[in-house]
Amino acid sequence: MFTLALGFWALWAWENKKYLYFYLIIPLSFFVEYQWYGILMILDFFVFSQAKYQVPYFVLNSLLYIYLIAGNWLQIYSLLSLVFIYKINFLRVKLPKYFFYIFYPGHLLIIYLIKNFLCG
Repeated sequence: MFTLALGFWALWAWENKKYLYFYLIIPLSFFVEYQWYGILMILDFFVFSQAKYQVPYFVLNSLLYIYLIAGNWLQIYSLLSLVFIYKINFLRVKLPKYFFYIFYPGHLLIIYLIKNFLCG
């Protein structure tokens, strides 16, 4: 949750053109879950949400962060969220109102079961 809080603060600073706040946000980001990578992803989603080629740009930008800077290829799965984020624009899929109330804990349960039963 601290990553989201810093991400919100970064979005606020970006929209209000108070760029000096980034001198506080960036050092604080090293103490949260996704560090500066998470904050940059939040800003990427916001800044390039109106761009014409937003999905290809975001994917390339994310791959650059993951490969060159973060060095953690496990983060590649974060790109799967694009399907749900941009579904309104190109898929026209109507999800039930409470879909994510079931999906989020359900996928965590599946991961837990895989870890305990398959990985020992």
